[in-house]
Amino acid sequence: MAILKYRSNCRFHYHNGTVIFTSESKKFSIRATEAVYVEIHRMLGELADGMDRQKITERYPHFGKLVSLLENQGLIYEIGETLLLQHRDKAYFRMVETEAVGVESALEGISEAKVTVSPGFFAGGALSDLLFASGLAVGMAGKDLDNDITVLSGGQTLAINVAVNPAGEVAVAGADRQMIRHLGSGKAGSETVSAELLAPFLFYSVILTIIGKAPEVFTINEEFEVGRKTLYDPAAGLPEEFRAAGEDPIAGLNKVERFIGMYSSRILSVNRNPEYDDYRQLPLQILTIQYADSADKVRSLYYADMDYGRLASFVSRTAFPEILGQAYGNRPAALSKEDIAVETPDSDTIRQLIKEKEMDLNWTVTGPLSGRYTVRIHDKDADIMAAFKMPLEISEIPVALYTYVSARENGVGTEAAGFKVTEHAQQLAEVNG
Repeated sequence: MAILKYRSNCRFHYHNGTVIFTSESKKFSIRATEAVYVEIHRMLGELADGMDRQKITERYPHFGKLVSLLENQGLIYEIGETLLLQHRDKAYFRMVETEAVGVESALEGISEAKVTVSPGFFAGGALSDLLFASGLAVGMAGKDLDNDITVLSGGQTLAINVAVNPAGEVAVAGADRQMIRHLGSGKAGSETVSAELLAPFLFYSVILTIIGKAPEVFTINEEFEVGRKTLYDPAAGLPEEFRAAGEDPIAGLNKVERFIGMYSSRILSVNRNPEYDDYRQLPLQILTIQYADSADKVRSLYYADMDYGRLASFVSRTAFPEILGQAYGNRPAALSKEDIAVETPDSDTIRQLIKEKEMDLNWTVTGPLSGRYTVRIHDKDADIMAAFKMPLEISEIPVALYTYVSARENGVGTEAAGFKVTEHAQQLAEVNG
């Protein structure tokens, strides 16, 4: 028997002659009188428990188009009666209704999945109790495994792990341990968090893994505040919506902040390094990016410019995707080597600032390579030559120069300012565009 059921995570309400429907990802409305809304409310109340499609059609023949609309929008779905009766009272059922695109296929996957717990995993017993109570197949491995939990589902072997960082924050993630090293290299134990507290997050992660949801990361700090983000997949690359190009600089920077808020990745934060509030920021303004490098060391990169809009544009369009790629082990972009004479924007202002700061600096620009340029600075005070490690568009060249000046003033090292010392120089032919 085909049963129609209303998703438990969808909401609707009436306002000024309009019925407004809201789901996890959609919001739409229809015009209706208050009397019609009351009848819609009654029908959806019956569908919340599930009802035979034929009975709904007979009882509410005038709502045929509305039922079709709600089905198309995913607020109502069809499910077999036997499958519904088998699963609707289980602890995972609401999770599936909330998270899965196809409820029927997700429930079938849960019935077939097999969960294995590593014997050394301290929360394995508490998780097993929850899985047994919901009728899921769970067993204990014969020896300790690299991953805390493995899930066999749909012919794939998937992993769930718990990590803890030096600050004591615990993370639960549906991924191999090597993919979450940025969340902490340590394994959690009972001295860090109780198994009973952790078990519901592990249970949720098992269900998400089985139904094919993108891996999620749950974090629990020492105050027991819980966060949730999607685990960034470096193989898939930066989602299109977060690729800033040709837009307002501040909007681009806001996208970086939004990415950090939505995704758990090796990019950790913006302007959150402990020294940030102590930097001198006039006349140069500063932005910093904190990230975990490919060796899992937390670092902070420092950038500065006189023009905040240009700085924000550089960070969102150039620095952010470059740092993200390199943090996951991608090779850095090649730097050009052939000196050229190029008109450097703000060159007179930059020279005047260098003079005011009583620094002895010269610079050269090399390139172009793939339409971008390399900036090298000869710091005669330190007797070094340093190259900015990111290829730049001509309009971005001042960022490298202002960054070096600001970094020296604030005692920030060349590496943290995005430069690499290429040699200890005695002479440098100056080509100031």
